[in-house]
Amino acid sequence: DILFTADRNGFDLCLFAERHLGSDLSAWILAGAIASRFENMRALVAIHPGLLDPVLTAKMAASLDRMCKNRMALNVVNGW
Repeated sequence: DILFTADRNGFDLCLFAERHLGSDLSAWILAGAIASRFENMRALVAIHPGLLDPVLTAKMAASLDRMCKNRMALNVVNGW
């Protein structure tokens, strides 16, 4: 509910951070489920180069971008 309020009130981005340890939800799955319902905000998915194949990353990004009505962005993270 707070994310949709932010979306209605002019926030630009929502960061979906990927955590590779623990039981967190995948950032890609979470972004697809939530950001596809945004009207204004973009989904900013954090990726760690080298952990996913670049072709797979590109395919997931293209899919998410379509789900989010061309409002998807990548946050390239070089640290843990």
